Amino acid sequence: ALFLSTAVQLNNEQLKPVFNWFNQKLIVLGAMHSLSARTTLNELKDPIGKHEILNFMNAADLSLADIEIRPSYAPREGLSGGLTTAFSPLEKPVFIHSNTQTGAPVELSESEESQGTLALFAFAGMWMHTMKNEHILVVDELDSSLHPLVVQHLVKRLHHAGTKAQLVFTTHDATLLSQSLFRRDQVWFMEKDKNNATRLYPLSDFSPRENEAIERGYLNGRYGAIPFLKDLDFYGVG
Repeated sequence: ALFLSTAVQLNNEQLKPVFNWFNQKLIVLGAMHSLSARTTLNELKDPIGKHEILNFMNAADLSLADIEIRPSYAPREGLSGGLTTAFSPLEKPVFIHSNTQTGAPVELSESEESQGTLALFAFAGMWMHTMKNEHILVVDELDSSLHPLVVQHLVKRLHHAGTKAQLVFTTHDATLLSQSLFRRDQVWFMEKDKNNATRLYPLSDFSPRENEAIERGYLNGRYGAIPFLKDLDFYGVG
């Protein structure tokens, strides 16, 4: 059993604040491509939330005129055999763009939008929720479904939002290694040692110069945490 969970179940008053911090303040997201859009859909139901979601999406140059929630119907789970008219209503977003020549609305369903737009849409609600409630959002491989410039925009937006919210994410994108984007103590590397264990250490350990090209130094192996690749040929490993 987990220590904190057991302590709270036993009504330990001293550890309740610690448990509540993990339970209420910390949000951990797994793979971006499997993120549900439920939080974003809920935000869209509020006029202010909808305005914020549209601004968030259009800041990534998506040119959305509107996003509407419309019902979609699917067979209810648990039904088997024969024809049935029992369907459960689902909520689906419809993305509305404007024709650049006529100004007429152009509607695109989820299946017609790009995966990048859908990933940003699913992330938008969780991002807005985190900013409003000053949570700590942890995301594994944030750049896996988002363009590097969109990730940079998110980080800059967080820095200028005047909020206590925090974003912690892993990435393989070396273009994010910029001292204009992060402080040296905000960048941490993960390196596999000879025992295949992971070692975590900050960029500040290397005391880089203020104008140092961090990305180039990283790719050249100065800071470690890079894979050691073998040359391949058509016949196997060279």
